[in-house]
Order: sequence, then structure tokens, then C-alpha cells
Amino acid sequence: MLTLGAPRGAAAQKLDAPPHPELGQRSVPADVDWANPIYQTAFDDADELKHWQLEGGRRMSVENGKFILENASRENHLVCWLKQEVPADFLLEFKMRPKDRKEGLAIAFFSARGLNGESIFDPKLKPRTGAYPQYNRGDLNDGKSFGPVLGSGWIALRQMGHTVRCEYDDLKIFPLTAGAPAAGSGPAVAGEITLPAPRPPTVVRFKDNPIIRHEMLPGPAGTNICYPSLIRVPSWLPNPLGKYYLYFADHKGTYVRLAYANHVEGPWTIYEPGTMHLEEMLAVARANAGVKEAEVGGKHIASPDVHVDDEKKEIRMYFHFSITPRETWGHRSGVAVSPDGISFRPVNTKPIGQPYIRVFRRDGFYYALDRVGGLTRSRDGVTDFEAGSTDFAAAVGHKVRGSGLPAVGTRNALARAKGEEDVLPGEMRHNAVKIDGDVLTVFFSRGGDLPEHIMCAQASLTGDWKTWRLSPPVTVLLPEMDYEGGKMPLGAPTNQGMQKFPRPLFKELRDPGIFRDEGKTYLLYSVAGEGGIAGARLCD
Repeated sequence: MLTLGAPRGAAAQKLDAPPHPELGQRSVPADVDWANPIYQTAFDDADELKHWQLEGGRRMSVENGKFILENASRENHLVCWLKQEVPADFLLEFKMRPKDRKEGLAIAFFSARGLNGESIFDPKLKPRTGAYPQYNRGDLNDGKSFGPVLGSGWIALRQMGHTVRCEYDDLKIFPLTAGAPAAGSGPAVAGEITLPAPRPPTVVRFKDNPIIRHEMLPGPAGTNICYPSLIRVPSWLPNPLGKYYLYFADHKGTYVRLAYANHVEGPWTIYEPGTMHLEEMLAVARANAGVKEAEVGGKHIASPDVHVDDEKKEIRMYFHFSITPRETWGHRSGVAVSPDGISFRPVNTKPIGQPYIRVFRRDGFYYALDRVGGLTRSRDGVTDFEAGSTDFAAAVGHKVRGSGLPAVGTRNALARAKGEEDVLPGEMRHNAVKIDGDVLTVFFSRGGDLPEHIMCAQASLTGDWKTWRLSPPVTVLLPEMDYEGGKMPLGAPTNQGMQKFPRPLFKELRDPGIFRDEGKTYLLYSVAGEGGIAGARLCD
């Protein structure tokens, strides 16, 4: 905690003791990443206020390029939170000038995420008005009363009532160099490296979002829109419909949707016949189920994850299905290939793993990350997937298979109805991956979070792959726009609600998809409870 202040009243007039030898000295860690500030502002624009939340006090304002915090009285303290999440290890610097240099006290607060991933802005926490006990003995438990914090969190400017009014300027936050184990991450296994929470990327939404809307599809086909996967059409593909192909799904649909465009931001056109169909996977199941054909049935096919294989000149699609008999097929994943990106042929003769996988290649292996944070790998990406550590995604909140726990959202809803506090974080469900050198960044949402939103965490891809671990997460994008359900009340959507037509809006974001093209990185995501697909550019 950084404390900046001055003695009060008459004490400011008389200083009998000599100044401390370190007074005026600058103590700076050696590993500050000065080139990549997490956040910085000179408060030149009043629009900057949207990034801050005031608790207590009289008001906050931007005047003449200064951030002004005012107390209502000498007993009216205030805390003003920066809404952007920061990693556990950082350097904060800013300029401040109190109204009266003879008295005042300004302090920087830091609140780490709770033991179960809770945010300081969680609406379930008790209201705060700036009184100190609400912060040092509040209802957000980060697992420590002092010492190293458990992970990322939020910074606040704390101003005591007798300060009355204070100006702030040139506020900057820098991360410390990544690579050291995250503070409070718990005991490590041999060879394990856990990165600190990453610096959240700057997100610039497309101007004409959503790029895929329910009215673009015929009738009931537009009731549910989710899980985008975008590719640039390779030069060898015959008779392309456009420069880019965007694959997506209906969570309960019988085929994978396709849209095409000549620009990433659109406009996009729907290819109504679709691509991979459930019936094509059912034919494989009937031939390999070991039961009578009449006993094989299917409910849906969804979650495309599409890759271009230039060497084989084919498009590869990973997807999930729900097929009976459950014992041999069930709710799992498959893989299909296509010469043209439209007509796909399944190549797996049995399930390859859990559903909702995103796949990446590294050092001769295909790695698959599934919906609950399980990491597996295979030499050919089709057969013999080997399981990695069940702790790979433990730091972000994941479901442990076989635990017998009900869905977190359901458990927490029941707990709230009984007046209990939620004790479980959300569960990772749908993810996307991005690799930069030896660093894997995983984007995901968590079922059970309110509102559900896009987050990210990182892992170092060095050493034994079974020692890889995700870092604590940070928030990337919250549902703020109208088309994201930003004005809707908090509440988890139901499966039935996400299949209604016309579609109601829900306040949540899901299904991140990462696409890189011409040196730019894009984030695609489903909006308002799988009610459409929006896009944004990530500026790291």
C-alpha cells in the first residue's frame, strides 16, 4: 500500500524531528516493464470518468486536465476505484495536490480477487461508503490479512475527509516483468511455472456490431448464434465465396453455419445450406457404434473450431456432438476435413475427447483445451489424445470431472435463495487460444459469473507439458453495449430462453474466438446470451 500525506493542523507548523533519510527518494523495483503500461491517463477528457467508480465523498470530476475528488465533510471519507483489473505485481505512480498542503491524506488501495475469483464490484458484496472498516474488514476474502496477495485485482484512490479536495494527474500503472511465479499461487510441482496475471489487452469493438444477427438467418435458424471460428480462405481453395469464412453454430442445431465476407468487419453474408451436418456424423456412428443402426440417434452438432492445413490442402474442423448411445458416443468431440471449406467428411471413428475444444499445434503435437480446462494432446490431432494435468486451469476456476458438484450457477443460485454467500467461482466453459512465442493466452468465459464475460489467463509453454499452469485471470471485456445486453438486469439465461424466437436479450458475453490476419489480432464473441456474434480488435 502506497501512502501519500501530510501532517494535520498545527502539527504541520512544527517539525521537531529531523526528516527521514529516505524522504524524497524514489524506490523502484528493478523489473518494471516501463515499455508496456497497463493503464495511463493525463485526465484530459471528462470521458475518463467512465473508468472510475466513486464510493463515499461528494463527487468526482475532470477539470482543466485534473482528476478532482471532493469530500462532503471532514468525516466523509471516499474511495475511488479504477475499473480496469491489474496484475498482482505492479508499480503505480501519479501526481496529487491537496487543496490545503497543511493537511490531508491520500492512500492507494489494492483489492485482490477473492478466494473464489470474486471482484470488488460484485453486486453481492455489501455497499461501501468510504468508511475504513468496510475495506479492511469487508466481506471480500482474498485469503490474506497482510503479505502477498493471491492474484490480480483493482486499484483505488483513498482520500480522507479532512483532505476536502484533491487534484490527481498523470496516473500510470506498469506491470513487473512476467516470468516469476505468481504471488500466492500455492505450492508448485517440480518444473511448474505459473505466470502472473497478464496485462489486459485494449479492446476496440467493431463499429457495426453485431456482425452476425438473428435476422440474417431464416426463421428459427436465428434463435441461437454462438461459438465463432474465423479463417482467411487459402489461395488454393477452389471457387471461394469470399476472402473470409466465419463458422458458427446454433447450440441445439443440426448443422454448422457459415458466413462469408471480403472484410473482417463485414458485411457478412450467410451461406444458408451450411457446412458440417449432424447426419454425416451419425453415419460414422452407425458404422462404428457396435449396436443396431436404429439405436443410434443424434440431438445436435455445434462449436466449430476450424483450421487451414496448407500442407495437405484441406480445411480441418473440430466440433462437438450429442449422439446416442451415450456409452460409446455421448456429448463429445469429433473432427472432419474438407477440400473446399463447405463439404466436410468426419475422419474420427470414435469420440476424440470432451466437447467444446480449441486446438493449437506446438512441437509436433496437436493440443486440445476443452470446456472445463482439461488439456490433452495427440500426434495427429485425430487419434490417441493423451490427458495432461487436471490442474492446468485450476487458477481460473474450473470444474473437476467426477467431483459430483452441480453446476456452479445452480449451486450459487440455491445458496443465494437460502441467504448464504457464494463460495464457488464460475466454471470455465468456452475458450479460445493465442500463442506468442512460449506464452499461451487463453480467452474464456465462466458459467456462474454474473455477468458472464470474457476473461484471459496465460501459461508458459516451457518444460514438461504436464507442468503447464494458467495464471490468475483478468477481465478482458464486460457486457456494456446494448447489443451485448448491457442494459439488461443481472441474471443467468436459461437454455430455454436462449432458444426462444424472437430472442430476448441477456446481460452476458460468451464464446471467444481469436483470429490473426495481416499483423492484427481480432476477438470474436457471442453476445446477449448467444444472441449474435460481435467482433473487436485486440491492441496489446
